[in-house]
Amino acid sequence: MLNISNNIVISSNVVTILSITIILLLSLSVSVILESFSIFPSTNFLHIQIAHSQLESQEVNALLDNADSLYNQQKYSEAMNLYDKVLALDPNNIYALSGKGNALYAQGKYQDAIISYDRILSIDVNDVYALAGKGRSFHGLGQYQEAIIWYDRALAIDPNDVYALENKGASLYDLGRYQEALTLLDKALAIDPNEVYALENRAAALHDKGDYKEAIIWYDKILELDPGNVYALKNKGLALDDQGEYTEAIIWLDKVLAIDSEDLDALKNKAIALHHKGDYDQAIIWYDKVLEIEPNAVDSLNNKGRIFFDMGRYTEAIIWYDKALEINPKEVTVLINKSHALFNLGEEKEALTYIDKALEVDPNDKKLLELKEAFQDNTK
Repeated sequence: MLNISNNIVISSNVVTILSITIILLLSLSVSVILESFSIFPSTNFLHIQIAHSQLESQEVNALLDNADSLYNQQKYSEAMNLYDKVLALDPNNIYALSGKGNALYAQGKYQDAIISYDRILSIDVNDVYALAGKGRSFHGLGQYQEAIIWYDRALAIDPNDVYALENKGASLYDLGRYQEALTLLDKALAIDPNEVYALENRAAALHDKGDYKEAIIWYDKILELDPGNVYALKNKGLALDDQGEYTEAIIWLDKVLAIDSEDLDALKNKAIALHHKGDYDQAIIWYDKVLEIEPNAVDSLNNKGRIFFDMGRYTEAIIWYDKALEINPKEVTVLINKSHALFNLGEEKEALTYIDKALEVDPNDKKLLELKEAFQDNTK
């Protein structure tokens, strides 16, 4: 160690050699220290970082695969839990946000679904699927006009997006704008002829327009692709009933009941078809099956009363009308039906009171006013 206070003079050559030696010794010491304490093991750190990233990516992919599997099994709540786990690792994972939005929608949690789609749109304002998903959620809330606004935003970016086209068609259908709906649905089907949801909505629009034969053709197109499609089986049966082919209707409704013996729509529509066919005893049996599952179904209680009315058993009809009115005292159809039963029993004044109750609900209904006038004329 140099003692500066001794003032020793060293030649320039010695200084140079000494300086080099010191620098080399210092470098060696630093290297030894760094190696000993591994302060900057750059290659090892990079390797660990990459491995960690790969493991995290593998974990995310595994979670997404499991979530999708649960979603496809209609285990929506469990699927959503896994999407949330992905989002805990990667808050901006658009696939997980989409999956969560879809799972919320499937559970009828439309407002929450909108929040999930909005999160995607905060990341990418032009995400077509999120725009259309938000539209579909507004549709679920019954806000069809608002839904169309979001579908239009999606279609402004991609005019050929089948998902946006078919869902806009569905909203137009629910607004009763059948021809506009058919135009959109045809555009979707021109792109993908096998898109079942578009086929279903096209058939439904034709059905509601009263074009039963054409609707049946489209229900058959669905059944060619998916022979077990309950929606198409059920509605084909209903369309056949609407055009007076009651026996054929029952055949198709039985196909639904072979898949799910407690399908309420199929049970109700089979009872209606039997009623229309004039097979009253069998119709009562099938209405009873409905009422075992859904005891407070006003429409089924009313329809069972109507069967007794058509059989001329007016007192029994009134019993079932009264059961319906206990649940909903302002159901106009039931009030009118009870008034007819009372009138046929010769209780004209009481019959008129039920017409008046119906008019309290809808004072400007022309048919009700005409019916009241007819009853009054018959009581004079």
